[in-house]
Amino acid sequence: MTTVDGFEFDASATVWRLAARSGPVTLDFGRDIPAGADLLGREKELMTRLIACNQALEVRAHHEAFTKLVGLAASRRPGEPVTDLVAADLRRLVAATAPGKGHQVVSVRDLVLAWDASGIPGLGADLVALARINDAKVPPAGRAVAMLCPNEGSLSEAEMDRVVDGLHAAFKGGAIALDNYLLCLLATTIVIRPLQMALLKVGDLVARPPGSESAYVLSVPRVKQRGPVRGTFNDVDLNPAFGDLLWQQRELAIHEARACGLPEEQAALLPGRMRSCSDGSPAARLPDLAGHMSRHAVSIRVSGALNRLGILSDRTGEPLNIFCLRLRRTAATLAYASGWSLVEISALLDHTSPDVCIAYVERSQELFTRVAAAGGKRHADIARAMLRGRVRNRPTDEPAGNPDGEAVH
Repeated sequence: MTTVDGFEFDASATVWRLAARSGPVTLDFGRDIPAGADLLGREKELMTRLIACNQALEVRAHHEAFTKLVGLAASRRPGEPVTDLVAADLRRLVAATAPGKGHQVVSVRDLVLAWDASGIPGLGADLVALARINDAKVPPAGRAVAMLCPNEGSLSEAEMDRVVDGLHAAFKGGAIALDNYLLCLLATTIVIRPLQMALLKVGDLVARPPGSESAYVLSVPRVKQRGPVRGTFNDVDLNPAFGDLLWQQRELAIHEARACGLPEEQAALLPGRMRSCSDGSPAARLPDLAGHMSRHAVSIRVSGALNRLGILSDRTGEPLNIFCLRLRRTAATLAYASGWSLVEISALLDHTSPDVCIAYVERSQELFTRVAAAGGKRHADIARAMLRGRVRNRPTDEPAGNPDGEAVH
């Protein structure tokens, strides 16, 4: 059988080991799940249908949601295998879900709706009805931002300043390597997604001729778009200091590619560490992405480097919990507070529609004050200077660094 990414695998196997554009993905159907054979077979039939038209990570999320729901359903008849899933199981999950973990309920609801759409039996009609009417009372998108959650919501301007200052000091003191420093800069300034960082190649960074308006342009692959991976790009003008550091990394990446026998134009700009040049892993069997990190590896390296700075939260007094999505939330919140339009924020976050940003930026004047709206202008101006108002959607076959590019939203 073939996945949507074109990777062949044995669908009859108990354990699926899949290659995906974001990295290797494993689904284990043989682990201890307290469900009857019929229900397990139906769930695997559903996963088999989904893997043909959905990303492997999405299918794995459905499988994990099934495991969670079955675990809760098992409490209805202790000691007996689960033979069906009903509304009471979803309500039990909602009751047990801690604040800030509403995504777990969303995952299960999505599984139920996908299962019902497939026509495969195994779900109670009351469970499907509950999922359809959203009676699960799932927290709305953007709640972590709207409630200024100290663990998952936007950082304050003061917190963000300390994170950036601490990052620069750590690099200057030799406490953080160049590649990790650059990953963190991409996450805190251009605020691109981990998968976009993982997909960058050395050819995506172009040095412009002397006298140009900007010294470097970075062509960032767009994601969550229709069409092939690395099919369209956003051109981002970089300031000289940032561009010089990325150029140093480019030279290092080219050297590593040559040592591994990879074509220079296919070399990852920010390659993974501690790997063999031909390790036989699923990722290595996707030749155009050989040497690239998975988006999860990027996320771990960014959050690990920033959390090791030990920056304290103004609200809890504890070390900040920093991750890539939280940095994107922060950029959107502070930019909106300083007067950016939804269209501009949509371009900054690489969203297809400005409507997607509403969950990030719908807030009251009270929240503006709490996030330090006046101070927010500094962070927004940094981001605007990085983008220079010239983020532009570019197809694969158009040369990078077109000086006549215009903002396209």
